[in-house]
Amino acid sequence: MLTREIIRQKALEYGADLVGFGDIAHFAGAAPQRDPLQILPSAKTVLGFAFRQPRAL
Repeated sequence: MLTREIIRQKALEYGADLVGFGDIAHFAGAAPQRDPLQILPSAKTVLGFAFRQPRAL
């Protein structure tokens, strides 16, 4: 079973700088184009990943 800790560990391993988890209930009443349940109706959690972007190369 995938746990938050396993997901966090793998995301950081693959280069994510931040990993976050949010309750799907926060999207209640959102416009359809912003509602994750429109894509995956059985979702319970939203995952967020952040990656640093260099200012210059």
